[in-house]
Amino acid sequence: MRFSKWLLAFFLTAIVCATGFCGFNLITDPFGVFGDGFFQWYSYDMTKNPQVAKIAYLDTHYEAYDSYIIGGAKTGGIPIEGLNEVYDANFYSMQMYGSDMYDIETTAQYVIENYKVKNIVINLGLEEAVSYNTESDSISESPSYKVDGSSPLLFYAKYLFANPAYGFVKIRSRLQDSYISQDFDVFNADNGTYDNRKGDTENIGNLSIYQETNRDAFCDLSQIDTKSLKATKQCIAAIEKIKTLCDERNITFTLILDPVSDDELSTYNRDDLAQYWKGLGEISDFWDFCGYTPISYDDRYFYDTYHFRTAVGNMMLNKIAGNEDAYIPAGFGYYVTAENAADRVKTAFTPRETTEVGTNSTEVPILMYHYIGNSDTTDGVTSTDNFEAQMAALKDNGYHTVTFDDLIAYVDQGVELPLKPIVITFDDGYQNNVTNAYPILKKYGFCATINVIVSSMGKDTYKDTGIAITPHFTYEEAEGMVASGVIDIGSHGYDVHQVEAYEGSDYRNYAMQKNNESEEDYIDFFRNDYLTAKEDIESQLKQTVDVYAYPAGEYTDLTEMLLMEMGNRVTLTVTWNTNTVIKGLPQSLYALNRYGISDDFNGETLLQLLERD
Repeated sequence: MRFSKWLLAFFLTAIVCATGFCGFNLITDPFGVFGDGFFQWYSYDMTKNPQVAKIAYLDTHYEAYDSYIIGGAKTGGIPIEGLNEVYDANFYSMQMYGSDMYDIETTAQYVIENYKVKNIVINLGLEEAVSYNTESDSISESPSYKVDGSSPLLFYAKYLFANPAYGFVKIRSRLQDSYISQDFDVFNADNGTYDNRKGDTENIGNLSIYQETNRDAFCDLSQIDTKSLKATKQCIAAIEKIKTLCDERNITFTLILDPVSDDELSTYNRDDLAQYWKGLGEISDFWDFCGYTPISYDDRYFYDTYHFRTAVGNMMLNKIAGNEDAYIPAGFGYYVTAENAADRVKTAFTPRETTEVGTNSTEVPILMYHYIGNSDTTDGVTSTDNFEAQMAALKDNGYHTVTFDDLIAYVDQGVELPLKPIVITFDDGYQNNVTNAYPILKKYGFCATINVIVSSMGKDTYKDTGIAITPHFTYEEAEGMVASGVIDIGSHGYDVHQVEAYEGSDYRNYAMQKNNESEEDYIDFFRNDYLTAKEDIESQLKQTVDVYAYPAGEYTDLTEMLLMEMGNRVTLTVTWNTNTVIKGLPQSLYALNRYGISDDFNGETLLQLLERD
């Protein structure tokens, strides 16, 4: 009797523990299997297992979408906004890392048979033809039972009885979450894309410097054995199946093969590649961005050895759309058909000579001035005579001033810059820029950008204190300079040049976050300050503001990201160095360096500085 009671207690305890165990996994739902009703943190779930979590998400949100791009990890480089524009559709990205062609095939079949679909885009890297129907992790890389037809009972049981550590990690991660994506939430749940915002605002710059600072991201593949495309037949059969499903339902089908770096491309067998291309061409026409191109040879177009940047994804979409206004490198993108597949193979996988690749970047120094005139009390002073001597030296030595609009055109459209380009900037908007600098710039046929403190426009006192400050020019004075074509106006913020002695405990250190300020409040402040300044300048001068000069050059990943999201194209620091501006890469216009010039330089020493760097 005593034993039976003990046994009953044991079983009851086991049931209670199992119920609690399963209940915890059900509530935390770290893989999004059960809809994540408590946290509703879908970006986290998709990061843990995109194949499972995205299907669970779409099953309740599919009505918001009519088109899907399906592929492996490289699919993260193709922007949904661009797809929507090219196809006039509402796309969702079924990007799945840890997947192979089997997963792409079964996912496409599920989407086509269960959702209302207008377009299917299949995005392939070369690795999809290496293996088929493999799974290295049954928890984080397995598909939903709805997709592969496995037992729903076993599927749900696997996640209900999973290690509860997954749930505890999700709780801890939630407490650490921030506006900038971290390793635990790399997806945008509302469109399924990879969150590339941080990578898309990093200043890339000089190729050798980029390679040195990102050495860990770019693998040395020279010692890797040549990869065989063993799953070519299965891959081609899967594409044929997907295309047939699309044709039967009048769904537009597009096949894209991704850009790859020359390092990765060199690891594949050329005969296998030829067979792969020929087989694909017999099944479907496709867009080939995969061969040796100028993109392949420049690491700056890649986040790492295996993943191309969003900017490259935009180039691909512009090529597909036939957008001739955008920069697309020569030889990038080829439409393969059954008729030309064999010819394409002959050229696509033959390494190119370095001389064939061409030049896709330009060195551009930027000068930074403040006060032009004579003063014993103001920092950053350049006397009028010395300023003219510096401008004369630049003119005599073949320098050509360019605007930031010129740099944007170079990046976006490939519009060439003149020899020895240079940008001249002034910060703050002092009145002496009008009386002293402007006539000299006009005399030498130069142009410049003045980044103004908007709250100080036309002021000679600090806010409402009556305390004297260096006078700033008015909008009326700016109008004449802008109309002449000599000057354009950038932003130096609205109210982020504060004097601690006058602000008290509410003082803000330039545009930086206060110690006691929440991230949410800071984001609201920074956005408001930037937009207030931008809207004020644009309404007064009828010009677009694309340039933001960081006060004191201080910035963070967060400020860069916020400015990108608000449409700002150029950010300026005060770091001493020249800049490398790169065709097709908008992020090469972020965190640009500037030389702070003052009376410490005359014409000769200024030239020595520029020629040295």
